[in-house]
Amino acid sequence: MGTHDIPEEDEEQVAETDPRGRWSRYRPEVGTGRFKHVYRGFDHKHGIDVAWSKIKQAANHLTPEQMVDIRREMGLSLDLDHANIIKCFACWLEPDPETFPGHPADACLNFVTEYFTSGNLRDYRQRHKQVELKAVRKWARQILAGLDYLHQKHPPIIHGDLRCNKIYVNGHSGEIKIGDLGMATLSPHRFPPGVLPDGSIANLESSQYTKQVDIFAFGLCTLELATRRELDAGNCAIWPQLLALVPDEDARGFIYRCLGPEEGRPTARELLEDPFLGRRVGKTDSSKTLPVHRARSSDQGDFHSAPGSESSETGVPAHSHGSNHIHESHLSESHRTTLMRSQSSGLMLASRGGSESGSDAGSCKVGIVRGEDYMFEFSGKIKEGKLHFRLNMEASADDEEDQPAELGRRRTVDFVYDPDEDTPDAIAGEMAENFDLSSTDRDICAAALKEWLAKEAPHSHGG
Repeated sequence: MGTHDIPEEDEEQVAETDPRGRWSRYRPEVGTGRFKHVYRGFDHKHGIDVAWSKIKQAANHLTPEQMVDIRREMGLSLDLDHANIIKCFACWLEPDPETFPGHPADACLNFVTEYFTSGNLRDYRQRHKQVELKAVRKWARQILAGLDYLHQKHPPIIHGDLRCNKIYVNGHSGEIKIGDLGMATLSPHRFPPGVLPDGSIANLESSQYTKQVDIFAFGLCTLELATRRELDAGNCAIWPQLLALVPDEDARGFIYRCLGPEEGRPTARELLEDPFLGRRVGKTDSSKTLPVHRARSSDQGDFHSAPGSESSETGVPAHSHGSNHIHESHLSESHRTTLMRSQSSGLMLASRGGSESGSDAGSCKVGIVRGEDYMFEFSGKIKEGKLHFRLNMEASADDEEDQPAELGRRRTVDFVYDPDEDTPDAIAGEMAENFDLSSTDRDICAAALKEWLAKEAPHSHGG
């Protein structure tokens, strides 16, 4: 395919096209990582910008076998389809070792993904110093929804290196997506030998690829978003002191659940039911602006104290590897109750206001999906070859005050789905247009409908 579909001003910047001729890569570099270089590309089929990333073998001191492993891992992400996971469109090696038996010494892995104009969440947070707690909650919900999707796969998909600079944002809509999946082969290059991403020391039977490690990393991400202090494996030891600076009790309790002892960490699905994410927000709380701390991760002078001592200002024990202590006075009553229950049972259960939520705590009922601004509940039946649906949409607590009074918090929509004419994406698009749904809720609504169809009407289109 030629370059006739590319804007004329960009034709001279086209560096290459993929083997199928669907995507073109422009010359200017738009981002870099430790292992990859990212360029803007163009999708001729859909007429949209994409991100074209390249990982070079020689520059990263990788073996031909490792390059093949990375391609295999990236290939798994081609089948992922979730509103909060970066979509990977294609992945290939040049030269391809399957057709080039000589094992080239400088192969290059190419992969094409969605392109996010606002960049990663870390840089986005640094650009916006004043952020309300409501925004952090919305970001956290979306990240957790993506993690829950990955962790519920069979076998579970573990990110293994979740950080704010691996989460991407569309600034105009607030849409959040987890990226940089399928690079487990590269993770041993990121951390010192024998050290897990949460900073703890690994034994011979430990693995950095566990759900608990992802939850710990998510906690660091949320703490970074709340405080504007960069947190990675290299400096995560300061988290107890940093957590004490978060002014909101429920926020502190929520983050502590993620960062506490590994055996007590909740699942992503349990965290989605946490009081911090689901609580009702009044006008005074909704407008609460988080404190602005110095953003440079290398500037840690405020948080150093002698080993084993307490910070004179916070009363929080100084952190060392393997220590996850924070004084309970820094947690809200609901989280103190949850923590005491988890300590006695060895489990971390989700609770609201300290009440017991039962044996199915944190699990989603069939047909109920938590979105960004709404809870969606699907029910349906098949009649005369068509599917009759009822969709209940209930505004989340965060957005109750933003809903027009005449609409109320709950909306009920009845519609007929014709498998011969309709698709889940088209139906969700109509819902978004008629009810002003965010792009995230639109995609979640479509995914929920696809899941229902796959279970109840597997032979329908989209099922």
